[in-house]
Amino acid sequence: MITATVSPRRKWRPRAASRAILLALSATLSSGCGPQGRPSPTPPAEQPPTTIAASPSEPARLTALASADPASTVEPGSSRAVTGPEQRPSLRFLAVGDIMLSRRVAQAMRQRGDLLLPFGPLATRLTAVDFTFGNLESPFSSSDRFSIGPAHNFNTPPAHIQGLVEHRVSVLSLANNHALDQGVAGLRFTLGHLDDHDIHHVGAGMDNAAAWLPAVMERHGIRVGFLGASYAAVNDGGQSRNPYVARIDQRKQLEATITALRPKVDYLVVAMHAGREYLEQIDDAQRGFARQAIDLGADVVFGSHPHVAQAVEIYRGKPIFYSLGNFIFDHEPLATRQGLMVDTTLRAAEATDGSSSGAVVERMELSVVIIENRSTPRPATVAEASAVLERIGVNRPVILPQETGS
Repeated sequence: MITATVSPRRKWRPRAASRAILLALSATLSSGCGPQGRPSPTPPAEQPPTTIAASPSEPARLTALASADPASTVEPGSSRAVTGPEQRPSLRFLAVGDIMLSRRVAQAMRQRGDLLLPFGPLATRLTAVDFTFGNLESPFSSSDRFSIGPAHNFNTPPAHIQGLVEHRVSVLSLANNHALDQGVAGLRFTLGHLDDHDIHHVGAGMDNAAAWLPAVMERHGIRVGFLGASYAAVNDGGQSRNPYVARIDQRKQLEATITALRPKVDYLVVAMHAGREYLEQIDDAQRGFARQAIDLGADVVFGSHPHVAQAVEIYRGKPIFYSLGNFIFDHEPLATRQGLMVDTTLRAAEATDGSSSGAVVERMELSVVIIENRSTPRPATVAEASAVLERIGVNRPVILPQETGS
């Protein structure tokens, strides 16, 4: 039995600005997603993607500039970017793939008596940023029991939240086919457990309006909005429907949420849980949802569910990471043990009058992680990272503002 100290439960209280944003959005979404009560965005001008895959099986290729702007640098481990002669506020966050804290991952933690085990090799990276975003693949419940067999019904013991809290994994998408593995009661417990530990969540709720309610993370005066949607609400291939999970085929809800949120944040992240498990090919549902999110105003799309890393595309000057693969998981095949992390630095933009005016992308950088012992990710070696990036068509893992139009 593991004995561990977990941070005292605290009910999340958003800052005044974030609370006002969420209250306004809640009112907008609860009024319905029909023509009445929803602003109609101006349709974007037709514009082809900067780089796209020639076919679903051929990955898109990102080619970064030869060198960064010498007047703009990011110091390792710093959450502030230095730009020219002055230092403007900046925000730095990581995006990772599927996080599963049940089954053999939970077994490894129990055997070692270490609730922080899966985070150990990457602890420095995780605590160097302002926060990390990922997809929580295993709901919590009040029970400490979990299966270690091939079962696809996950349960996370409540104490396993400690690793998320201590490593600044501060916003999670719950929009996935495992959100209801512990039933509606488990979803309710998960929502409350995350709230009690100041972890924001998107993509699932006790009704559909709550499932589409975004999260807003504010650091250093920069506001980042998050929302998430899944191809399925339960693990049945998307056949059944319920009101608890936002789905990628709910295009009117996507439009209403982005339209309401876009003016209130400096950077907008959309998470999608879609695609074919264990395959590198991008399917039409992924591509259609991701591009519509960009068309409506998202700045980036992060994908999960395939459990393998997939291609990256620059569409209308914005990046789509079709699948980040696994981050903490217990799969055994090599491709499922190779995941991606995206390190994004945003800096406050300067208006013509010298005041701050929103935020722009300073840089985005891809890193590769390798999962060992069916539980614990570590940084990839240079050779390992090169092989993974080559497989998904990335020539150089740095994306600069000049490439995305930011």
